[in-house]
Amino acid sequence: MNRKELSGHIAMLSTQMICGLNVPIGKSLLSGWLTPIELVVSRILFATLVFWVISLFSKKENVNAKDLSIIALGGISGIACTYLSFAWGLNYTTPVHFALIVALNPIVVMLLSVLFLREAINRQKTIGVLLGIVGAWILVSQMDIVTPGKNNMLGIVFAIANTVMLGFYLIIIRKVAIKYSPVTLQKWMFLFAALFVVPFCINDLQIETFNPSVFRLQSLFQLGFVLLLATVLNNLLYPVALKRIQPTIASIYINLQPIIASVVAILIGQDVFSWDEPIAAIFVISGVLLVNHSRNKEQS
Repeated sequence: MNRKELSGHIAMLSTQMICGLNVPIGKSLLSGWLTPIELVVSRILFATLVFWVISLFSKKENVNAKDLSIIALGGISGIACTYLSFAWGLNYTTPVHFALIVALNPIVVMLLSVLFLREAINRQKTIGVLLGIVGAWILVSQMDIVTPGKNNMLGIVFAIANTVMLGFYLIIIRKVAIKYSPVTLQKWMFLFAALFVVPFCINDLQIETFNPSVFRLQSLFQLGFVLLLATVLNNLLYPVALKRIQPTIASIYINLQPIIASVVAILIGQDVFSWDEPIAAIFVISGVLLVNHSRNKEQS
């Protein structure tokens, strides 16, 4: 393994660990300090500022009008809508349920590719989809028994919306993404996401005076993690990882995300271990592995 490939492995492992940790950390922030809208606006405005500042010291790239329109759509779907559905989903359901539904993303991407890009579907993909559906059904069917209360079904709907919007984004942005550097791509996408989100959310922002009795230093560190690592660093590392390791290897790393999110959430008391969750995880991850293996074999 050469140094370039090793750096790709490290980058992909880092992104999946960050994404996995982002779920319970995001849940913690939403449980006591920030509203979903406040979390989303904070992430988008912070990243917009950071990427535009970084671009001042990077190589200048001109983006043509056609690509810019695709990037704008990517910013709205892949950042604004996914961040909103992430925050609202975690606000209503548990981190474990949210992470396992979002883990279905590779299956959703494949289904969208079949619908819009005429990708061929075979027996292996079909079995993978069915396994993913069974895993999701196990979660939903047991949800009210295991986690009664706070409108879990609405949280699952937002998790599904998150998965679909992210899948749509990955399909429309893939040809444009290879033309430009991650910084150029991200600065424009976050700008369009900010222009889309802020005007609609400005009335929902709760500007409150500082209250020492409510403020916790832990929350500040958690917000720093979400802003610096989950929002900025992740969007820089992920394209690097995909360029340096094989898709088959990348697809294996992606399965770490729901495992990390679930284990951490249970360990810190955000969820209670129950029989349905590991069984659902086995079905979901098996389905994802089958779909990814079939797609990677077709592309090789």
